[in-house]
Amino acid sequence: MQANPGLGRASELGQAVLANLATVLLGKDETVRVVTAAALVLAHVLLEDDPGVGKTVLAKALARSLVGNDERARDGGPPNAPPADVSGPDLRNRAWARVQGSIDLLPSDVTGVSVYDPRTASWDFRPGPVFHHVLLFDEINRATPRAQAALLEAMAERQVSVDGVTRALPHPFLVIATQNGNGDVGTFPLPSGQLDRFGVLVTLGRPERDHERRVIRGEGGETALAALAPIASTREWAAAAAAIAECFASEPIVEYVLDIVAATRSHPDIAQGASPRAGQSLLQLARAMAVLDGRSYVLPDDVKRVAPATLAHRLTWTGFSQTPMAHSLVDEILRTIPAPVP
Repeated sequence: MQANPGLGRASELGQAVLANLATVLLGKDETVRVVTAAALVLAHVLLEDDPGVGKTVLAKALARSLVGNDERARDGGPPNAPPADVSGPDLRNRAWARVQGSIDLLPSDVTGVSVYDPRTASWDFRPGPVFHHVLLFDEINRATPRAQAALLEAMAERQVSVDGVTRALPHPFLVIATQNGNGDVGTFPLPSGQLDRFGVLVTLGRPERDHERRVIRGEGGETALAALAPIASTREWAAAAAAIAECFASEPIVEYVLDIVAATRSHPDIAQGASPRAGQSLLQLARAMAVLDGRSYVLPDDVKRVAPATLAHRLTWTGFSQTPMAHSLVDEILRTIPAPVP
């Protein structure tokens, strides 16, 4: 890390975020590590699991950790607190906002809408919650495909087009979404094009008994969330993302990533393999894991640690689609592809 001070600062920021999240979500160290790595490199995060296991709490903790004290967060707050102003002409320096997925959610509820002002006889654009550094989309699969599609341009291109006008989103920009298991009443599965825009999909699972005992006694969760403080400013967060992109990945590592991606396309049980964007995400996340471990170079184990979360949700195959099945296929591929020798 000494050769690149930016990587050192990125590692310190990542470790601080990890420490923050560990106080909120107890006993899920590897899950928290993958989510933190994704957030550091601006890879959108999808948290999938049953209700009540801590998806929203983790998402809120991550959002609060990544916006600095110089920005105003928009989390509802106390009943008497004024809402953050998102109606002015300056769309920069927004902290974070939350959208609740529901069947009556409209695309304009996410992107914003143009409102006619009779005083000026003109249309004024009122930015939606997507014009924040972090957008927390709770229960995204309870929104209709029409509302879900409002995020497609924002997630891929970091911009939003409304009424023929394209507006850039603030930098850095990250979507953290949660979803209940597909098949639940009132859910609409995300199409493959939208899933491919998420850098990682992780499941939390049930806590171990000792950790669940601490939770029901009042440790972690919402109690710890209330005391959570931001780690850095958004400028420092953006600098960390830029530094991690310079983390060294040797040619054998790049070829290893390509071999894994190619194997998903030739596997007999997989109908649709990983996209080139998936390969980009895999290397990007491996770099972030290396930096979190205090290294300025990527090892094969970094790729292996993030491969299931990065690839599984992007695969479709012959048969009923389930995340556990996808993970088993990725694990099988990792066992068959020889890793390069460091």
